[in-house]
Amino acid sequence: MKNFKNLVSLFLLITSFSFISCENEPIDSTILYPNATTGGNTGGSGGGTGGGGGVSTGDYWPATINNSWTFSTDGATPQEMKMISTSVSGGNTYYNFNNVFGQGAQVAGTAAMGLRKNAGNYYIKLYSTTINVGGGITANQEAFEYIILKDYLSTGQTWTGVYTQNTSYTGSPVPLPSVTTTVNYTGTILGTGLTETVDGETYQNVIKFKFLQEVSIPGMPTPTTTESIYWFAKDVGPIKTEMSSLGTVTTTILTDYLIN
Repeated sequence: MKNFKNLVSLFLLITSFSFISCENEPIDSTILYPNATTGGNTGGSGGGTGGGGGVSTGDYWPATINNSWTFSTDGATPQEMKMISTSVSGGNTYYNFNNVFGQGAQVAGTAAMGLRKNAGNYYIKLYSTTINVGGGITANQEAFEYIILKDYLSTGQTWTGVYTQNTSYTGSPVPLPSVTTTVNYTGTILGTGLTETVDGETYQNVIKFKFLQEVSIPGMPTPTTTESIYWFAKDVGPIKTEMSSLGTVTTTILTDYLIN
């Protein structure tokens, strides 16, 4: 049961895209994207893979190779998140990062993330992930994708989506069945054109939004809810997040960045 709770906690952190700094060893770039050029999502199903965009109000996450953002979570040692490659999947170009925020230090794992943009919609894709849950058990989570931001919406406007993810297990002394998890999400714009000071630097043209996720797992009586508040600055990217999940509130701030 403890291992199962650890897996649920980790899944919520990954799906919330919470920018939690990762204390795992750096991921080998040669194995980051084995499924990125197969012509579509590998397993799972993406919420937000369709749905037309709008007229973008600017670039709220610049995508160029070697762009980087360094974040600190609750005062911990800053971790760099860097765009290191591009790949094509389903006819879409993704900019791939060297690590994924949200893994959590308490469970070792590997993961990789891609970003694509279309008409003011910002899509996050988590590729297939292998997680060491503990007790010799490994969880293999299939890929999924969702819309993290629509930059053309006004304050109070929302977007919704749903995706599913399949998880299988190996290494358990007692065989564990595969689990299909369903995530319903709602994004709500809380403000646009804002000014926000983070780590001593003042950013203009900031979008603040809430991202609410309800995670339904078979066998659990009620969905688990994760709520995140994000600040994205024009021509910079994500600068701050506050995430509430499983009774814990985590704050992550941008401490340094390089835009090419």
